[in-house]
Amino acid sequence: MMNSTNFANGMKRVIRMGPRGGFYVSRQDGAKKRNPVARFRKAADGSMMKLTKANLPNVPEAIRPARAAAAKPEPKPRGRKAMSESARATKMFQDILNKPARKMRSNKGVARKPKAPKATPKPRGRKAMSESARATKMFQAILNKPVRKAAPKAAKVAAKNVIVVSPGGTLYKSKRSEMALKRAAAQKKLRKQNPFAALNKALMR
Repeated sequence: MMNSTNFANGMKRVIRMGPRGGFYVSRQDGAKKRNPVARFRKAADGSMMKLTKANLPNVPEAIRPARAAAAKPEPKPRGRKAMSESARATKMFQDILNKPARKMRSNKGVARKPKAPKATPKPRGRKAMSESARATKMFQAILNKPVRKAAPKAAKVAAKNVIVVSPGGTLYKSKRSEMALKRAAAQKKLRKQNPFAALNKALMR
């Protein structure tokens, strides 16, 4: 009776065990090759896996190889190192705000010095206007009216004496003088007509 093992030689031919306990592999022509050496083992899914030092104790001594390749170390995850919980939370918050991460200062831990106040630039061009001048200009701009210039003072004209000639040919220094003389003549005429008129006028005052 022949039994198939879970091992295979270098050509991945299955190693079988005969009824007397010997091991062999079958060639393409059907002939048997005795004393094979195991190089592969059959996995649970049917694939052939290369033997390693870790699997050598499970191989029967009759077909066990003298040496086997060392087991390959598990591949390390590529890329950056895993971030801490605080760093991950900071990055998530920065992504939400759509802001780039702030670079770490080269002098981290050193206290920052207060910045010196910037010098106030000197005004160029014309001198600064006073508060009253600025308010006047602003008010004029609101009314959209030009600045009104002060009117020149009118020169005083000296009064001139104008000689007035009455219809009767009498000359007077002025119109006022003519009216005063006429008023005095009327009062004189009135007193001649009524000698008590002046007394009545004085009593009525």
